[in-house]
Amino acid sequence: MDLSTERRQLVRELQALYADKSKHSVYQSLPEFIADELGLQFNIDEKWRGDAIRLRYILRYAERMGWVRDGAWCDFGANTGFFSLSLAHEMPHADVLAIEANVNHARFVKKLARAFKLQRLRILDRGIGRNQLDSIGRHDFLLHLNVLHHAGADFDFDQVKNVTDFPAYARNYLSSLRLQTNHLVFQMGWNLWGNKEQPIFPAIDDVVKLKILVSWLVDTGWKIEDIAYATHVDHNGECFPSLDYKPVSAIAVAGLFDQNFECALYEEMADFRLYEHPGEFYRRPLIICRVA
Repeated sequence: MDLSTERRQLVRELQALYADKSKHSVYQSLPEFIADELGLQFNIDEKWRGDAIRLRYILRYAERMGWVRDGAWCDFGANTGFFSLSLAHEMPHADVLAIEANVNHARFVKKLARAFKLQRLRILDRGIGRNQLDSIGRHDFLLHLNVLHHAGADFDFDQVKNVTDFPAYARNYLSSLRLQTNHLVFQMGWNLWGNKEQPIFPAIDDVVKLKILVSWLVDTGWKIEDIAYATHVDHNGECFPSLDYKPVSAIAVAGLFDQNFECALYEEMADFRLYEHPGEFYRRPLIICRVA
């Protein structure tokens, strides 16, 4: 990229689009390859929430499972494009669709895709409700991260009026989503619309919340392949200075379905020490599943 006036103009435009003072602004950082090139970064307090460790875990999982690097990916609710830009850069032969209803954020992603010649990254700049899911086409891999609990506030306004409406809506939504992807990388917040006064589940522990969420996925036609939580991971006696995602073991996952293994599930979840996180974000499980 030209390091002159053109780049400085791009930086000014990005700064204006990023801080548009909308509900979901100032939410993601820039991928490192962009930040390094532009000399620009939007700092997020990663003690509360972050994207880099989730992306790292997803890419490690994809490599371990042999997911094709030239497949079709969809980043649903792309925000300012941390995941979609990173995927398009990491896998230049893959087709990546970023779906983002916020016009300023969609323009932000478009400008970066053009500037960094990410020619296989496409941006869909409109909201997609449950009844419009078929319009996005089918993808090999779909990232649906922390979007669903905003139903009724950011999309499908007529279908979710309160917490009581949400469970049936969510199950119908997850069932419909099977037609759009082979593999789903899913995460959901515990509070409707992000409002702590409207918890989707009552005051129950993390294991019970996970059991309910997994039951929604399984009952709507998904097979659970992996569940991971943000935690400090010990490597050779040294703890990473930052968080990483760690998978729930197979025997602990069995405890979601079989009471004989429930103790193993509770013990492993206790080891994650989710209570140490200062907010709710890192207490949300990252679930990878495929169409059953």
